[in-house]
Amino acid sequence: MQIDVAIPAMLAVSIEARHVAIEAATLAEAMAKMAAHPKLGPLAFDPSGELRRHVLLFYNDTSTRHLKSLDLPLQAGDRLAIVQAVSGG
Repeated sequence: MQIDVAIPAMLAVSIEARHVAIEAATLAEAMAKMAAHPKLGPLAFDPSGELRRHVLLFYNDTSTRHLKSLDLPLQAGDRLAIVQAVSGG
């Protein structure tokens, strides 16, 4: 299943794209492929393949941090979106 991953503007400048197409059967596989992406991976994932602390990934409307398992089959129409936290003082 090909899933479109929405990329926030702050990361899009670095990877030169607002969307990345990922071919994966499950959410876990999609995340592994995003982590291996040559431009997106180092910005959104740490060296162990986990999302960086300041990065959230939404599966449809749910943060993946709130899911009990990432072994969810992807279906047509599913959405993945990266959200990068911004803070300041």
